[in-house]
Amino acid sequence: MLVQVIISGITSGAVYALIALGFVMIYKAAGVMNFAQGQIVTLGAYFAVTLRDHMEFSYAASFLSAIFATGLLGVVLERLLFRPLIKAHESSVIIATIATGIILENVIRLVWGSEFYPFKTPFGVTAIDVGFALVTPQELWIFGITTALVLLLYGYFEWTKHGLAMRAVAINQTGSALMGINVGRVFSASWGINSALGAAAGILFAPLLAVTPVMGNAVSTSAFAAAVLGGAKSLPGAIVGGLTLGVVENLVGFYVSTALKPLLSFTLIIAILMVRPTGLLGREEIKKV
Repeated sequence: MLVQVIISGITSGAVYALIALGFVMIYKAAGVMNFAQGQIVTLGAYFAVTLRDHMEFSYAASFLSAIFATGLLGVVLERLLFRPLIKAHESSVIIATIATGIILENVIRLVWGSEFYPFKTPFGVTAIDVGFALVTPQELWIFGITTALVLLLYGYFEWTKHGLAMRAVAINQTGSALMGINVGRVFSASWGINSALGAAAGILFAPLLAVTPVMGNAVSTSAFAAAVLGGAKSLPGAIVGGLTLGVVENLVGFYVSTALKPLLSFTLIIAILMVRPTGLLGREEIKKV
């Protein structure tokens, strides 16, 4: 049963890791956390369920289309709402992300209402015996798709010109601008990728939960904790933090109580941050004043 619980925790942790990657990308680029991420996750799920159930798209077509649409929405939000705040104080930008989340949640309620939308998995729920545990096709697909997206993101950062520009802006915005990098375009790309990752996480998680206007809130809270746990500016840390938190939550829920999952999970995070304030894979930064 221990192996079974850990495998289920890895599945949840993979979704947390996707959303945590989005948190880290915005934080590296703009120096703030995007607290509208939960609503973006929810929008991705709503786009997919609308395309699949009401417009009769295939699962693959609805998955890709919803990711593209949500990524485009992220670019629009950055250009309209956050680009004017590019030189504003961090607190102003944080308040803007909170306000954006509230607006998006109310738009979701206006368009889709407050009722539950089921999103059936196309992969089946019959468990497969792999020798040491039982695994459902849904869990395998979640882990497989998450791994593929992480590898694509890694390749984008390591082997493309745009990815190199994003890494440069994350290190030094002023220096990057002086070297000819379009910082505004990098910010737009960061918001687009962040939103696309959130949409993918929402679609993958939708079969496990009903699609509701608040479905992304709890998931994004855990993902935010995972981003902080791994190191707020570390992309590998977001993955490690997400997987760690998913496993810990499942272990606590199975062996202790599901009611104590948030309490003990966040207590663990506080304990780790007391020992490593920069997170598991975060690095200390030295700034000259």
